[in-house]
Amino acid sequence: MIEAECPILKEKTDMQNVIFEGVFGSHLYGTNTESSDFDYKQIFIPSAREIVLGKGKDIYNTARPKTVEGEKNLPGESETESFSLKKYLHLLAEGQTVALDMLFTPTDNMIRVTSLWHEIRVNKEKLLTKKAKVFLGYCQRQAKKYGIKGSRIADCRKTLDYLKRFDSFYKLKNLKDEIINFVIDANKSGSEFIKFTTIPNHIGISIDYLEVCDRKIQLTSTVKEGIDILQKLFDEYGKRALQAEQNEGIDWKALSHAVRVCEEAKELFQTGKITFPRPEASHLVEIKRGLLPYAPVANEIEELMEEVATLAPQANLRDEPDWEWIDNFVYDVYRKEILNGTS
Repeated sequence: MIEAECPILKEKTDMQNVIFEGVFGSHLYGTNTESSDFDYKQIFIPSAREIVLGKGKDIYNTARPKTVEGEKNLPGESETESFSLKKYLHLLAEGQTVALDMLFTPTDNMIRVTSLWHEIRVNKEKLLTKKAKVFLGYCQRQAKKYGIKGSRIADCRKTLDYLKRFDSFYKLKNLKDEIINFVIDANKSGSEFIKFTTIPNHIGISIDYLEVCDRKIQLTSTVKEGIDILQKLFDEYGKRALQAEQNEGIDWKALSHAVRVCEEAKELFQTGKITFPRPEASHLVEIKRGLLPYAPVANEIEELMEEVATLAPQANLRDEPDWEWIDNFVYDVYRKEILNGTS
């Protein structure tokens, strides 16, 4: 059925020893539009020669070579990404969303599978964990990129105002005690993105920093240098906030992915599974097309991230994957390939 619906399939590479191949991306999520391309994922067993020599690649990609950095696929174009069995299971054990989406691909979106794929699915409880880091990491990158977390700009402004009280030629290290007190007071008042850190350099000597919104300012810097760094960050936040307010300069597709990933995490932690196509697909398409105001979407992502962080520890899932099962499974499959392989 998938072959008939997706004629692009005939253009894809036909790797040997494929144990899973499925439709991926917007056609899996139910968010495809007229401008969507076709994405496919595969899992393969390397050849006996590649396994023995350790020279095979773990990931192959058939995407059209791009002439410009960041260039997107054209509507209707096809792209296939293939993972070795070992690589795929490690991605799944890490809780990577690409591997999880593949694991829960429904039958209608499967192009070809083998008994090995069914064995992985039957043992999914050994592989699924309550790790939320990967889910939240993606969403937090979007939040940081677009200044979704309003408290970031507030903490940046608070620190700027604080530093402007001092002579611009002072060294921050001479204000170390005052800076530590400032950070303590800021944290007590709810500031999330202001802290004082000490990091060893390449020869092990501890270096002190004032860190604001992930920007580290070495305490050997002058007050003026610290202000310059934070003013540039503040101005950038202001530019993004203005663009967001006017619904300009926003990668709506990326924000729709952030909402989707959080919704998937919620479902996984609550039920132990992920549903495709996504139940909220129509809402995701609205976001993807830029049909909604920015502020409600930003608030939605903030609330979803907090909900996921709360649900993860309570999930009825393993704390860590069953690495012994993973190692044994890969060993048995690869050993059989070596014994039976001809290449």
